[in-house]
Amino acid sequence: MAKTIETQKYIEYTTSSVLLRHKVTGEEIYLDSLESDKLAKTIDTEDVKGGITNETFVTINKNEKITFEAVDVLSREGLNIAKWGGTLKTGSDLVATCFPSNKAVIATGEVGLEVYTITLDETPIDVDTVVLFDNKNGIELVKTTDYTISGKIITIIKVGVTNANTIYVSSYDYVAPALTEYYDVTGNGVSAMFEAIIRKPIFDMSDTIKYWRETHIPKVQMDTAIEQSGNTEKGKQVVTHSFSVLKDDAYDYKMRVIHIKVVA
Repeated sequence: MAKTIETQKYIEYTTSSVLLRHKVTGEEIYLDSLESDKLAKTIDTEDVKGGITNETFVTINKNEKITFEAVDVLSREGLNIAKWGGTLKTGSDLVATCFPSNKAVIATGEVGLEVYTITLDETPIDVDTVVLFDNKNGIELVKTTDYTISGKIITIIKVGVTNANTIYVSSYDYVAPALTEYYDVTGNGVSAMFEAIIRKPIFDMSDTIKYWRETHIPKVQMDTAIEQSGNTEKGKQVVTHSFSVLKDDAYDYKMRVIHIKVVA
């Protein structure tokens, strides 16, 4: 065997870009905002020992496992949906909820003949579920006696409620627009299997990209554990996506790494 000496010196100090293709739906998700990534292989070992001195004759490698972890500074709804086990759909007649809010009373018409109204954000499915509270006078308004509702328009008829008032409007349900996107979580979700291509720049000692290391993984299974949280103050929130590398029977390898040289 001829002796070879590696003389080139390279350095890698940036994260990767990752392309994911869902094995079932075909959806493509491009992760170009990673804070960090890690591709790792772990192996369990067992020493085979024997003899009077309990000598180690050989070490057996077993239970090889390859994993990939990507820490993203952006939230990817496609991956969130996959973790929940849902499939994105569009539908009509979906029931959505309008949250409580304070609304200003608007005056229209001539002085002395003003009409006082409130415009709702959506049209309630059931007007009886809408509750109005006069913030200024500290009283709950009564439908028909104090106000009427037609579509999105509430007309105030109670004496003393004018455009100097704000009205607290309770929550209510409405019909979402046609073709609204949604997904259901049923416990019987679709597979979280992807094809992954990982691309990382490799630099020389002059901080010049010499080649791209492109790793093709035909089949990875995403860890579907998920936690969605928030804070009162805005700030960076990273999301960690973890994958196990599996064997795809359509390929004769688990991973293939190619070096794409950068032509000056």
